[in-house]
Amino acid sequence: MVVEVDDAVAIYRQLAKYPKAKSGRICKLMIEGVTMVVEVDDAVAIYRQLAKYPKAKSGRICSEEAPGHLQVYSEWTQRDLDRGEQIKFARGHIIHLDVIVPTPAYEVLNEQWNKESPSGKYRAVIRKLKDKKGEEKQFLEIWSDTSKLHSIDILSVDRHGKIYEDEQFGCLEWSHSETHLLYVAERKVPKSKSYFDNKPDVGVSSDTSEIQKGDEFLYRDNWGEQLSEKCHPVLCVLDIEGGCVSLLENIPDHISPGQAIWCPDDLGVVCVGWWHDAPRLGLIYCPMRRSALFHIDLKTFTCSILGADDQSVRSPVFSPDKTKLIYLENECQGAHAQCSRLILCDWPTKGIVPVLEIVRHAPANEFQGVFTMKLDNKCWSLDSKRIVLNTQWRSKVELVVVSVETGAVTRLTDDPEVGCWRLFEVHNDLILAACSSVSQPDYLVIGHLPSNGSEKSIKWTRLDSEPTSIREILWTITPVNVPPERAHHKHSHLDYEYIFIEPFESVEGKPPLVVYNHGGPHSAFVADFQVYLAGLCCCGFALLLVNYRGSYGFGQDGIESLPGNIGSQDVLDVQSVVEEIRSSGRVNREKIFVIGGSHGGFISAHLIGQYPGFYKAAVARNPVINIASMIGVTDIPDWAFVECGLPFDRNSLPSLSGYDVMLKKSPIVNIDNIVTPVLLMIGGKDLRVPPSQGLQLKNAMEGRGKTVRMLWYPDCSHPLSEVAAEADAFVNIVRWFVQHMNI
Repeated sequence: MVVEVDDAVAIYRQLAKYPKAKSGRICKLMIEGVTMVVEVDDAVAIYRQLAKYPKAKSGRICSEEAPGHLQVYSEWTQRDLDRGEQIKFARGHIIHLDVIVPTPAYEVLNEQWNKESPSGKYRAVIRKLKDKKGEEKQFLEIWSDTSKLHSIDILSVDRHGKIYEDEQFGCLEWSHSETHLLYVAERKVPKSKSYFDNKPDVGVSSDTSEIQKGDEFLYRDNWGEQLSEKCHPVLCVLDIEGGCVSLLENIPDHISPGQAIWCPDDLGVVCVGWWHDAPRLGLIYCPMRRSALFHIDLKTFTCSILGADDQSVRSPVFSPDKTKLIYLENECQGAHAQCSRLILCDWPTKGIVPVLEIVRHAPANEFQGVFTMKLDNKCWSLDSKRIVLNTQWRSKVELVVVSVETGAVTRLTDDPEVGCWRLFEVHNDLILAACSSVSQPDYLVIGHLPSNGSEKSIKWTRLDSEPTSIREILWTITPVNVPPERAHHKHSHLDYEYIFIEPFESVEGKPPLVVYNHGGPHSAFVADFQVYLAGLCCCGFALLLVNYRGSYGFGQDGIESLPGNIGSQDVLDVQSVVEEIRSSGRVNREKIFVIGGSHGGFISAHLIGQYPGFYKAAVARNPVINIASMIGVTDIPDWAFVECGLPFDRNSLPSLSGYDVMLKKSPIVNIDNIVTPVLLMIGGKDLRVPPSQGLQLKNAMEGRGKTVRMLWYPDCSHPLSEVAAEADAFVNIVRWFVQHMNI
């Protein structure tokens, strides 16, 4: 019994340190001297708060009404946990001289595209709705400043299937005359019926050739993960006044067109076309599939290729003076994400000139090469001599300006407090961009592009005076030099980086460490705002994000160093940094966890197999477990060959020795060494790393009496990004780590 007043006081003083969650504030408790979230309700409250931070998706500078007077329109997405969906809303900013006035945000409903006309007088909107029967409809609407001028039930025109809304193929482009719209849709599929269906055909002409009996279950090749409904796109032109739709059918039948733009005189169209090489391979996250620029002449109805036809191209953009066409180009083989070339087409002569070549390697403070998936469709300076683009620069994303005449590259941004810059538009030399960091959600900035040679003097103005910042989070980026014994035999000069994130508040003891591994493997962590990272840190964890050799944004030599070395180079790069952080005294040496998705799950599974007992618990999201068994079911079988250092041929199976290489590089070979409890998170619709991979690990662990739990998200594809699944996964990650904290 407590009999002394001092004893009671001491007990009460200790208990009084435990805070109570009120009004969504972060509630943390002490576990062996470390401030930690231990209750599910606390993790839910933290995630609910962080999920409210929106992400800027696009923005444009509206036409200037008067000198010194601007309007900025931006669209944002935000997780709505109660509705279980990503909502989209719009914001405005009115800028008059030095005064910036934000306008109220409003939700944008059912819009798939929203495109302003060149003069700014009109907007074209593609809206997706359901009719009274629950069937999906798409309406193409034309708006003025005051009212809706046209509304066309575009599917009832019956010229094509659904309009594409994705970034891979999709577009909505006004003609310069503002009389026509160019877009991409699915090719109309002939109607089919069963051999045993004798019902009369309603709405079909007497020509029975329109109906194909026995084809109702015919498989149609598609573009794979997240593009499984994209089979054969067609370019479409809408005559706005007449309401009629024309198809540009002079593109070869073995080509899928997309990313289309009007030629300067409206008498032609330029688009990217992807070859239907058999078997067709997944396209998303793979900007190295064979493609070319196609020019469709609307006067002669001819179609010709601009530039090379044995490369991979994307993002064509015309200059303001209509004399230049810029685009990105890659080799159509090898690693799925690589350094790109910037190519210029002189439009009058159709001559092709490289502006920026591939950068093999560069010091950290020098340009690393073009590492971006796309160019913004308004990236040119007013004089048509420079373009602005965002590019991954090691562990950040920066803005650079490129002279298309000299190839000179100037870094426009180098702010230690900003981890990611994303370009939205260049309008009359005004640059609109979004910024964020690990501890700061998105906010908008605007700046005037200085004259050629003076670009570094650019000044940025925030459109919101006090952007939200999460004070509980500290982050740093640190370079890592590779010791001689681990140096690559061909690229011994390579280094890499890691991002370290830790709770700001002072605690008794050290925080547990979560090692977070990125996928790809040729993607990379960026020091931008991510809900999972911020959430885990607010729950009391420190985080380590290693951009191992082979990550995106570190030059082409880094990319090429990893194929043939997966499961060793990437794993050792991560583990060496983990051990360095563990020995530094910054984290709890005994409480180290690991998580990763896709190839990050591959690395995580390797870490717990190669270093038994080092990690307290692991989470693997759609992980690659057995490369040898994956090649027959993934939409990217070439990935397995390339990353294992084997030659890829679409027309042959791997040899027995090839299967042996794939198996030996897979985490499954270390199954008997695994003692770490594993939580698997699997997307039922994943075509990239099919669910059978996670199931294989689950079955192998269960058969050996090891601790494993699986969460199955039936409607999710590879990213597990649906709102309900994403929220559920976060709470389960925290719960899993806390559950195994002291085991």
